[in-house]
Amino acid sequence: MKYVLDTNVLLDFFIVRDKKRHDDCAKVIRKVKDGEIRGIILGVVVAETVWVMKSVYDIDRKLISKTIKPLMQMKGVEVIEKYDWSKVFGVYGETKVKFVDAMIANIKQVRERKWKVVSYDREFDKLGVIRVEPGDVVMG
Repeated sequence: MKYVLDTNVLLDFFIVRDKKRHDDCAKVIRKVKDGEIRGIILGVVVAETVWVMKSVYDIDRKLISKTIKPLMQMKGVEVIEKYDWSKVFGVYGETKVKFVDAMIANIKQVRERKWKVVSYDREFDKLGVIRVEPGDVVMG
């Protein structure tokens, strides 16, 4: 199974905002690194993660780069940029979900429920995709 990692998963992995969430996200990333699961990361999720780390947490650019680059080069990570833009804008225009969430939910494999979205964001539940929290991936 492939799992699309949402921004909050990456943030909770890199920054200990909540100990339990950090531990669960670290275990998910470890499963990706060990090849137990395949982690899908969207470029827009990386951009959003970098933006939050810099603008909200004021983390130095060099540290952000040094922290995120190894994740992107990890053997079990696949970076994709394939969206159905018509569906993305349709969902975004008709709902109150964040634009990035509309993008994630409208990746063909996510929309067809072949890939699961790993996120704490319950907004995905309204979009008909399979959402699991990091703790669910760790237990599975």
